[in-house]
Amino acid sequence: ESENLKELSKNPRFVRIYGIYVDINNITSALKGNSEIYFKYPPAIIMEFMEGGTAADLLKTKLVYSPQWPLIVKIIIREIALALSFLHKNGYVHLDVKPQNIFFSKRLSENTNEVLNTLSVPGNVKLGDLGSAVKVGQRFNQATPAFSPPEQIEAIILGRGASPTMDDFSLGITAYYLLTLRNDNPALPYLNKAADLYVSGRVGEAINYINQAKAVLASWRPQLPPNTPPELSTVIYGCINPDFSKRLTSEQVANILSR
Repeated sequence: ESENLKELSKNPRFVRIYGIYVDINNITSALKGNSEIYFKYPPAIIMEFMEGGTAADLLKTKLVYSPQWPLIVKIIIREIALALSFLHKNGYVHLDVKPQNIFFSKRLSENTNEVLNTLSVPGNVKLGDLGSAVKVGQRFNQATPAFSPPEQIEAIILGRGASPTMDDFSLGITAYYLLTLRNDNPALPYLNKAADLYVSGRVGEAINYINQAKAVLASWRPQLPPNTPPELSTVIYGCINPDFSKRLTSEQVANILSR
C-alpha cells in the first residue's frame, strides 16, 4: 500500500513521497518491549520539501485582509478538490484534509496578484500527509474533529469503513475556515466529547454525542463575507451538508470552482 501511495503522489497536486522506510522486524521487536531499537531506527517517510509552508501559515500573513483573499481561497480549494478527485477515483480516502495539510511549493509574497498567479499554476498547491490515506471501505482511526464530519468519528467508534464523502465535508469546512478565520463549527464540542468518551470506553454515550453533532450541524447556516464569490459559497454550503448523500463531490467542487 505504501508503494501505491508513492505512485499516487506523483500527481503534481500532492506532496511527493520519495520513500517510506518501515522495518517489520524492528516494529515486532519494539512491540515485544525493545523500545530502543524503535528510537534508533524509527519508521520514516521522505517527502518533497514545501518551501511555501502551509495554508495554516498563510493565515498569519497580511493577505487575509486583502479584498482578494476570497479569490485566493477559491484557488486553493479548487486545487485541493482536483487532488481529492484524483485520489478518490483511485480508490483512496485522505481522511485528514485541513489547512495544516495544504502546502505550497513556492514561497509566497504578500502581493495578492503575484500570489493569485503563483497558486493558479498546477503543482504550486499540494495536498500532503498521504500517510493518513486508506482504501475506500477500509477501517481507520484517523480524524481531526475540527475538520471531520460526524460520521467519520462515528465510523471510528463503530469500526466502519472510510468514504470519500468524509473528505468532501473536510474540504468544505476547510474552505469556510480559510475564508472566515472562524472555527465555530457548532458540532465540534459534541465531536470532541464523543472522542473523549470513546477513548474511555463509553461507546453508547459517545454515539449519543455524535447524534447531537449531526442535529446541530443540520441547522447550521454559517454567515459568509459579502465579497465571497457565489461559486465558493455554493461549494461551502454544498460540502458541509450533514447528509453525506447530498454533499458535493470533490469532482463537482473542482468543476464549480473552475468556471
